[in-house]
Amino acid sequence: MFNDDNDNTNDATEANLSNGTAVVTWSATEGADVGYAANTLDVSYADSNSAAVVSGTTAFAVGTHTITATLADDSSNSRTCDFDVK
Repeated sequence: MFNDDNDNTNDATEANLSNGTAVVTWSATEGADVGYAANTLDVSYADSNSAAVVSGTTAFAVGTHTITATLADDSSNSRTCDFDVK
């Protein structure tokens, strides 16, 4: 589901903010890459407190944060994947 080159790092870009936080970006595999028609999967991301997080928008404090990605199709079938933001 996510690009992981077996080194446990995501293709994330870090932008350090003056308040000691950073904004990172990530992306999911397109649905067409796993057998679904384009734009037929809904993806959502949440932190360990189940609060929604957004790639390129959410600022994270220094430390490790586990993000859960959920992909769901129109029939409510879903899969989750966890990854860390450091």
